[in-house]
Amino acid sequence: MGTTSIPAHLVKTTTDRGFTHLPPIPSEYGGHVTVSESSAADGPHVWLRATCPVDLNNPHGDAKETAMHLAADNALRVAEQLQQTVREHYQGWGYDGDYLGVNEPMRRALELIGTKCENYTEGASCVDAPTRSPDAPDSAGRWCSCCIARTALAGGELPAPTETPE
Repeated sequence: MGTTSIPAHLVKTTTDRGFTHLPPIPSEYGGHVTVSESSAADGPHVWLRATCPVDLNNPHGDAKETAMHLAADNALRVAEQLQQTVREHYQGWGYDGDYLGVNEPMRRALELIGTKCENYTEGASCVDAPTRSPDAPDSAGRWCSCCIARTALAGGELPAPTETPE
């Protein structure tokens, strides 16, 4: 296997106490944000620190820092909020949308899965058939594994589960 290069913003350093720290991410106004491991009696936590200039018109002047001590579940919620806000930003991305480098591995995964629907041969697929669903109780009504995987990897919405008669 080849070596995987770790992006610079994900290269960890470890403190004498064994906690990892990640490099600062610069702000557009002269500050930065940092993330580091922490602990608490009730489980894993992280420190999220934001530093910014006291005067935003003077990015090299005096700075102030705010620190938040977040439980792991709340840190994940913040990460999800950031991702959603960036993905859905009203100004759009302004680039090819592959900042995280996922397009190439996704393209390869979709290539491996293929585009051939196991149930249809003439251009249609399980996804196009309103009588099929990914969770149908019998194989005759269920999407094929190719269509389920392709839809999930491509970020498509799977239809709501169908109601089964009691």
